[in-house]
Amino acid sequence: MRKAFQMFDTTKCGFIETLKISTILNTMGQLFDDGELQNLIEETDPEGTTFQPDTFAT
Repeated sequence: MRKAFQMFDTTKCGFIETLKISTILNTMGQLFDDGELQNLIEETDPEGTTFQPDTFAT
């Protein structure tokens, strides 16, 4: 997951803007409606602005 994340972290700042998340997930075949995606993002970032991969790493 980290290598995939790094491909989309174009600024190399350790996060991906949430606007890119929908495109990334759709490219991977994971289809979410806007509400589902927003809920997922808000679970990881209450401000809803970024996605960090360590949030989902187990």
